[in-house]
Amino acid sequence: MSDTEDLAALNDRLMAKNHALAEALSRAGKELTKAKSQLAQLAQPPLTFATMVKVDSTRTDEDGIQHASAEVISGTRRMVVPVASNVNAARLTAGATVMLNEKLVLVEQRDADTVGQIRSVKQVLDDGRLIVTDASGNPVLIRRSGALAYAGINQGDRIIVDPSVRLAIEALPAEGDKDLVLEETPDVTFADIGGLDSEIGRIRDAVQLPFQHRALFERYDLKPPKGVLLYGPPGNGKTMIAKAVANALCEGGTIRTATARSARPKPALKACSCPSRARNCSTNTSANPNG
Repeated sequence: MSDTEDLAALNDRLMAKNHALAEALSRAGKELTKAKSQLAQLAQPPLTFATMVKVDSTRTDEDGIQHASAEVISGTRRMVVPVASNVNAARLTAGATVMLNEKLVLVEQRDADTVGQIRSVKQVLDDGRLIVTDASGNPVLIRRSGALAYAGINQGDRIIVDPSVRLAIEALPAEGDKDLVLEETPDVTFADIGGLDSEIGRIRDAVQLPFQHRALFERYDLKPPKGVLLYGPPGNGKTMIAKAVANALCEGGTIRTATARSARPKPALKACSCPSRARNCSTNTSANPNG
């Protein structure tokens, strides 16, 4: 009887060890599967960002499989790439961000980028294309993205363009004009400044005339300067001229804020106390004790 009990106890111990060993093997298998998954993820090649332009071609074969290609821009490179069969080509939108795999196959579409270069609209063509300019006034003809296909865009609006400057991605809100309005009108007039008649005349021609006679400048296509820089040592009248200009541009003590919304911005007036910048300045002031 004791031998039977000993065999039963031994059998129980062996079964317990087998159960523990099976559990250990199961845990090891799960860890191995997890490690393989992590290695597969690390081994995946990187995806390339691109901007969708348009669907180049699409067809469906007799087995119902889609065969499509799309025109995209990656950086400055413009190319036609195949579209993966699991990506619905009919849902690809111009201006959206798309992902290309290592074989340059379009495998995913994402939302349009929300950052980029800003351009100003100079002209809206009849077919919807836009002529935009950069800060230097250089014009570029671009197309609208799908998001802006039916958006109302007017001259002077600001838009975000893609890195290749071929597509308008997003329209920005209009700039506020609060910074262009003076809280208090300076009480300095040109009559308070002496000895700078020549400089004052040039300032009034460059700043005051375009401001007060905008219609004439537009009629004859005259382009006022974008800014005027006053340079010279301290005390020669730069600040007083700037205040007198602000006073002259007021009517009854109130700035005509409508001009802030004009497509032609009012020239900026800056004062510089560094004579070394004289070669880059458009106006000079001589020494004047009134400054």
